[in-house]
Amino acid sequence: AVDAAVRARERADRLADKCKKVVYPLSKALRAAGGFADLEVVRHARVPLVKASFRGVAVDVVPGNDLAVVNSRLLRAYCGQRDCRRLCLLAKRWAGARGLNRAPDGFLSSYAHTLTVLHFCLVEGVLARVDIDRRFGTSDQTLKSSRSVTSESIG
Repeated sequence: AVDAAVRARERADRLADKCKKVVYPLSKALRAAGGFADLEVVRHARVPLVKASFRGVAVDVVPGNDLAVVNSRLLRAYCGQRDCRRLCLLAKRWAGARGLNRAPDGFLSSYAHTLTVLHFCLVEGVLARVDIDRRFGTSDQTLKSSRSVTSESIG
């Protein structure tokens, strides 16, 4: 198990190194695409990314993250149940008002607060579990064939 964890960490480190080379061209491509504002490259984060707002909504764009689309769909599926979305937004606002949603400062990220709410709701039986493989058609083959963003693909 330790060997697998070390190999996974090494793969993540190699991906982060590749992403560092892509974030500036990605930022330039997003600016040219239109609709994005307040672009900020965060090159030296554990996972390099571009922070931006898109039509007034704060977004983080992470190159090379093959699971991001599936993850977003999963969050949407859970947040479509009952009042889950409102509860997640309430927790994020609560944390933000108290300055507790700044991961670079050692606090949980806004995303982590969302996952915490989802976990609580699942454990308490408030939400029905979503079968990700059946609902979104994901499999190891789907993930292997998904397209990663590279500096070549964005110019």
